[in-house]
Amino acid sequence: DFAADSRDHRTRRTSGLVAAMCRENVNNEPVTIFNPAASFNNAVHIEDLSRFIVTLVNHSLNGHEVVTLGAKGMTSISGAMETLVSSLDSRSEIIEAESEQTTFTISIEKARKYFGYAPMDIEKMLKYYARETLDAISQETSEMA
Repeated sequence: DFAADSRDHRTRRTSGLVAAMCRENVNNEPVTIFNPAASFNNAVHIEDLSRFIVTLVNHSLNGHEVVTLGAKGMTSISGAMETLVSSLDSRSEIIEAESEQTTFTISIEKARKYFGYAPMDIEKMLKYYARETLDAISQETSEMA
């Protein structure tokens, strides 16, 4: 059971939706997704964030700006789940539910236009994250053997 003893920091509440969906899929647990048709891009891969920070550090900047970061492109919540299920070779049951909570997406336009932010496409990022998850599990398993 991947991360069974670390539930406190690997839940949807504390680590983000993508990490939680990966954990549930790796464990072949049922996964409930809300508002499956809603658009989704509000995830950032650490490599994209790191490149963005290096870009900022290497430029002479004055003042301050607030920017939002997310993945490039858009998918739906169900599309994101389908990508993860496929990439993780999961047998999880996907339960779709509606929610009264409002969903949101991230505009990366300001960060892209003024600061050169160039993140991965959301589908590519999800596949990459899934591959990293499987690699980490494989490494943990070999270290335990």
